[in-house]
Amino acid sequence: MTLLIALANLAFCGSRLYATLRSGRFIAIVWFLLTYFAVFFLPVSVEQEIRHMRGFTAQVVTINRDDIYSVIIFVFCFNLIFFMSEYLFSRIFNTGRLRTDWTLSTKDKYFTRLEYIFAGLLVFGTVVYGLTSQAHTYRDFVEYKGSNWGKVFLMAGAPLVTIAALRKRYLIALLGCLPFIYFSMKLHIRSFALLSLAPVAIIYLLQYLAATRGRLFSDIKKLLVIALFSFLLLATSVAIVLSKRGGDGLMATQVFPDSGMPYGTTILMTLIDKYGVQTGFDALTLYGLNIVNPFVKLLDLPRPDIDDPPVVMAAIYDGVPSWWDIYYHYPALWYTDAYLAFGDSGLWMAVFWGLVFVFLEYLLKRNVFIFSLLLPFLTWHAYMAVRGATAGAAVPFSYAAYVVVLAALAAGPGRFFYHFWRRQRGRRRTAKTTAAGGRKMPLQSPGG
Repeated sequence: MTLLIALANLAFCGSRLYATLRSGRFIAIVWFLLTYFAVFFLPVSVEQEIRHMRGFTAQVVTINRDDIYSVIIFVFCFNLIFFMSEYLFSRIFNTGRLRTDWTLSTKDKYFTRLEYIFAGLLVFGTVVYGLTSQAHTYRDFVEYKGSNWGKVFLMAGAPLVTIAALRKRYLIALLGCLPFIYFSMKLHIRSFALLSLAPVAIIYLLQYLAATRGRLFSDIKKLLVIALFSFLLLATSVAIVLSKRGGDGLMATQVFPDSGMPYGTTILMTLIDKYGVQTGFDALTLYGLNIVNPFVKLLDLPRPDIDDPPVVMAAIYDGVPSWWDIYYHYPALWYTDAYLAFGDSGLWMAVFWGLVFVFLEYLLKRNVFIFSLLLPFLTWHAYMAVRGATAGAAVPFSYAAYVVVLAALAAGPGRFFYHFWRRQRGRRRTAKTTAAGGRKMPLQSPGG
């Protein structure tokens, strides 16, 4: 029965991925991630028991079939509620009907100025962050050592990639990805790819879907390009996983990025019940504070003394002492985050995330200009939220997003507000052929 529910979960997530992908919806990213992790819940569902040793205490914990069944049921219910909420909110916000060709004008000098400004931010951030993180490792990154401002400017340069791709200057877009790939490999941080390679792949896919009117398999050559992007993303992630762990003692299901998290989710949710831990609104509080962090610091407001839930999960999972000087954090998918916060009642967080992602989708679809500025950060946000790092999902909005807005204003305040307030009119349908010979109406090109 547990395997059947896991298979039903995979089939359901896959069907939603296909439907949202054909519609060109941003929320397809979320369904892609849910489908990806649903695959790795399959081996969990056939386990008779899972034995886990808490590293700091040497205590062995056994997760039995009933525990595994309860976790799989929670995961499936969470996904169902997320679907119902995002479907309802998408109808309210009307995010599923807009059609555009996903391009920015190559003739508008404002977008050219933006490319120069974001290229400058990218180069400056790369140099500063590169100099201050020369001897750094993954641990230094997660413990926030080095120049945070260097990382801020590096992230703020990410819209160069999206603007160039939307103008179909793919060579510039790929060159803009290089600093992020470098830091991904150097620091073993896969999430840098979410600011660069992933947005390029998303834009190319959206342009493909717009050109083929949602027919996924109508242009094999372009599909091969999309497959190449996907392979490059996967290969980068796998290379980082192997280099981080040395390639020794890895199960086949642990080679792929975060593929062990369904096991971690099952173990953690069982231990949360065992130790009776609940964090309430801590994760959502930190999520909100990260978004307004510049104003909190500017006004010198006190921040609440809250442990990030992944740190609490590390204590539950491995018995990490609170006084330990090394920073441990174990995010384990948003199911665990919701369960740690509210237990079974955490299913309501599926509604919360449905509202958040549909609202973000509404912003992205309002016009392609906003899409070009925010896509790198919202791609990061989607991955981190599903991964269970709720506070980390808002990190790019702490400073980088504000720097991006200021840079876009500096490129021309008048043009910024013109493009910002300009509503996307969508793509015109092809006119019917007339008796006089029939002329087809062109696509409406946004942003220019």
